[in-house]
Amino acid sequence: MLLSFESDIAQWTRYLDRSVARQVPFATAKALTDTARLDLKPAAERLIRKRLDRPTPFTQKGPAFSGARKHRLVATVFIKDIQAEYLRVQEQGGVQRPKGRAFLVPVGQRRNKYGNLPRNAVRNALAKPGTFSGRVGGVGGIWQRMKSGKLKLLVRYEDETSYQPRLGFHVEMAKVAGRAFPARFARSLQQAIRTAR
Repeated sequence: MLLSFESDIAQWTRYLDRSVARQVPFATAKALTDTARLDLKPAAERLIRKRLDRPTPFTQKGPAFSGARKHRLVATVFIKDIQAEYLRVQEQGGVQRPKGRAFLVPVGQRRNKYGNLPRNAVRNALAKPGTFSGRVGGVGGIWQRMKSGKLKLLVRYEDETSYQPRLGFHVEMAKVAGRAFPARFARSLQQAIRTAR
């Protein structure tokens, strides 16, 4: 995500004398980096916790940033590659297909605190007597034959999952940056002016 404050900076620094104006690139780089690190990255992490149902710590650690430099006045906030693979559909909506054969959806199974199947749950389910993986009545999954002879679905296989857009990163991050950057730039410029040689 890229946000530009170029026109604002030009307006704020229009009346600076030449010696002070030389400090503007340094102040801008610092303000951009501070905004990305101290405002946008934490805001993205909060947004994930707020808009997703019990996201795992790994998912919450998806947001990252790269800082600006004096000669490259761009700071970027992004989602790390692995998390971006599955968070993209939460941002844009659409259909997600599994990397493996299917998504595993627990049915009446114990879930971990993040709402997912616990580790080794499939292996443990298949180790139970009368349990098998297959398709019954057109429904693929892990089934268990009960003592009564009836079949109980433990885990359903899903070929794809549809999502509506719900994160809203672009809109929320633009709001946060618009509020945070002007004050950070003003502080950075004052500091640069004080320490100018």
